[in-house]
Amino acid sequence: MAFYWVNCGTYYNEIAENKFLWCPAYTPGGVVPVGWKIITEVKKGDVIFCHRHGDILSIAIALIVLAWFKSQGKGYQSRLNDILRTAMLDTAKQQ
Repeated sequence: MAFYWVNCGTYYNEIAENKFLWCPAYTPGGVVPVGWKIITEVKKGDVIFCHRHGDILSIAIALIVLAWFKSQGKGYQSRLNDILRTAMLDTAKQQ
């Protein structure tokens, strides 16, 4: 089991409402920050602390979904990001 510290910033409400943790595949400039790459290392049972403005707002235990996406091979991060983005946009349309 590993422990992860996530600085949620402006995305915390979205994370809390939709009950999934995500990060963009890259910045608008095409860079993948080191902190964003770490999300691919999360495994089932890992503990994730979501932090914003000096407070721990939630603690989560990772499920198996990421492991399944990894098992699908190269490009899984982009496929997962596309699926989550679609779900996020669909949810926003319903509100």
